[in-house]
Amino acid sequence: MTTEQICEVVKKSIVKLLVVDSSSGDVVSQGSGVVIDSNGFVLTANHVISASLKGPTYHIIGIPHEGGGRRFYTRSFGDITFEIGDQDHISPLNVDLAILLPLESGTFTPITLEENVPAEGTQVTMAGFPEDLKTPLDIVEKFKSQKLTGPRAIEKIKEFSYSIIPWIMFKHGIIGGVIHIYAGRMQADVLGSVVSFPLHAAEYWIDNTYARGASGGPVVNSEGSLLGIITETGETSTTDLTGTLSFPVPSGSTRVLSHKLITWSISELKKRIADN
Repeated sequence: MTTEQICEVVKKSIVKLLVVDSSSGDVVSQGSGVVIDSNGFVLTANHVISASLKGPTYHIIGIPHEGGGRRFYTRSFGDITFEIGDQDHISPLNVDLAILLPLESGTFTPITLEENVPAEGTQVTMAGFPEDLKTPLDIVEKFKSQKLTGPRAIEKIKEFSYSIIPWIMFKHGIIGGVIHIYAGRMQADVLGSVVSFPLHAAEYWIDNTYARGASGGPVVNSEGSLLGIITETGETSTTDLTGTLSFPVPSGSTRVLSHKLITWSISELKKRIADN
């Protein structure tokens, strides 16, 4: 595919995600996600929507890049951990991925899932709704001219206008590092059903970085197939002039988790939907 064709494929399935506290109207978290199944399942980073677990007033809203409108979602599966053998001194590995289910039926265009784990040097395209993309239309000043004053009112207008508009940003890079994850016989509990299966997935590091808001966004290969999900920007550390204080700085890379770390659960989730 050409670069333009890859971007068009991604646009059809990418979704901007918001966690909104309906009691206050505040947007408490926002990020990106991608439709991975014709039932409308959305794959994202777990930390993007974890605030929704705080209580019944917290709702997950998805705004498709194409098609307009908004949908309400509930988290169907997340908070996955892997145990490493019988070594009690090693903490379980947390997988920062979650699958969301739309609360209303509709027509969905899923992205294709790549089954193979790519090698270092693979060309990739990343997409998301980063917070560094801001409105060029001085919306805050326009509201001021309409007598909507007060710092809190102005800030809420600014927050709302930035959050609801799905401005997408694409970036390119290569897979600079691959950490393979193997499980010959993994067992997991999916909504009360214990499933057992082999797993070969990976954690990738891409030689490009992203701003906040892109978390949960898709990373695809040259065929437009999903490799994984953006979870965080890479960090390294440096010291102050005295050499005594160490503090983190961006490394210019992005951490991506393979969709295969969670998409094995889709068949079980579909069964639960069919039973209900």
